[in-house]
This record gives sequence, structure tokens and C-alpha cells, in this order.
Amino acid sequence: MSELEEAFTACKGVLATHQQAQTKRVADYLKVLPDLVKAIDEAGGKTFAMSSAQEVARSFAEMDAERVNVSIKSAIDLVREEVTSATAAMGNIAAWVNMQVPACETGNNFGVEVQELVLKRILEVKRELDDMVGKLPDYYKGRAESIARFGKETYEETERNDSQEKTKTQKDASALTEETKDTTRSNNKKFTKVLRNIDDWPAHLVEYDVSWYFKLRTMHASVRSYHLAVCDVVVKNMPKLLDPRNNVTGHGNNDRGGMMMF
Repeated sequence: MSELEEAFTACKGVLATHQQAQTKRVADYLKVLPDLVKAIDEAGGKTFAMSSAQEVARSFAEMDAERVNVSIKSAIDLVREEVTSATAAMGNIAAWVNMQVPACETGNNFGVEVQELVLKRILEVKRELDDMVGKLPDYYKGRAESIARFGKETYEETERNDSQEKTKTQKDASALTEETKDTTRSNNKKFTKVLRNIDDWPAHLVEYDVSWYFKLRTMHASVRSYHLAVCDVVVKNMPKLLDPRNNVTGHGNNDRGGMMMF
């Protein structure tokens, strides 16, 4: 066996092991998906218990506008955790589908086209999840800018007083010498000034938080929908994902029986 053949054999072994690991990850994901969806629903029911905008606004108005909104922070933490978990799951499924694609051949590629369509949908979901988690820091940035624009600013001013002091020193019993020294005294004072005299800027922060509350609720619901959508497309097309060229069933090159599109 040549050196290239040995390397090829070793590479095939690594790929087979990796494919088995990916298959197990996907199987485990599909098994726990019902419990996962249930957990997402329960967490969403607790975190997003308020349903009307007025109710959310009243709750947020009772908080100190300049402090962190703990309700929004908890919602962001929840969404970030579920989005990152879903992103990892989509990555595993995409890798598994990609490894199911057979070697290139002429003809009988309908099953391969199905694999490509399924893979495309999974990668689209993964990109949407990546975009979602990337938007979460925008809440803190926008809120901080609002507070800086409408809030209060504390600064220091230093007052300097220049003066001269005259002192007399006696070097010996018969002579007195007068010396003049320049002295500078600094006095630091703290001041607080209102950048803009707008009484309703706390209401602006409340409305900002309310809008983000419903954005986060939508994101949370989207994560649940993405899980179910990917599960649906994978389960419906499982025969073609596992056996794109009907090598096991042996229905022939043009067979499209049993194919369920999404």
C-alpha cells in the first residue's frame, strides 16, 4: 500500500468516526426536542408574563429609570442562552446533512438536490440566529446613549488663586532679610448640571424598555419556531437524507416516491 493510500484510509477512518458522532448528536437532539420546546415555553411564560404594552409600561415606570432594568436584563440573558444553544444544534445538524451527501455522479441526483435544499434551510436558520444574538448588545448601547443625552453630568472645576507671600528671615543678629515667594492654591469643586432640561426623558427610557421587551419576546418565540421548522424539514425528508440515491430501497434512478417536500 502506497503512502497516499495509507493516508486516504486513515482519513476515511477519521471521517467515519466523525460521522457517527454527528449522527448521535442529531439523534439525541431529535429525542429531547419535545422536552426542549416545553422548557422554552415554560421559561418564556415566566420571563414574558406581561402581555399588554400598558402593563409592561406601568411596571417599568415604577423602576429607577437610570438603573439597569432587571426584567429586560433577565430576558436578554434567557434569549442569549437559548439562541446560542439553538445555533450549536443547527451547526450539528448542518454538519450531519453535509456528511450524508454522496460522491458526485452523473444522474440520479434528485435526492442530492433534496439534501442541498435541506442544508440551505438549516444554514439560513443558523444565520438568522447569529444575527439575533448579535443584536442583543444594541439594547445596552442605545439605553446608555439615551441616559448620556438626557441625564446628568458631574464634573470638576479647579480654581487657582495666585498670591505673593512676604517673609522675613534673620540670618544673623544684625541683618534682617525680606523674601518674597509666589504661591498658588488650588481648590477643586464638584458640580452637577442637567444637560437638557427635559422632564419626560424618564418616560423615553420606559418606552425604550417596553419596545425591547416585545422585541425580546418575539426573538424568544422565533427560537422555538426555528427548532420546530428544522425538525420538520429533517423528519419529512429523512429518507432522502439517509439514502439520496435509493441504494438501499433500490427503486431506480427516477424514483421520487415517498418524497415529502417542505
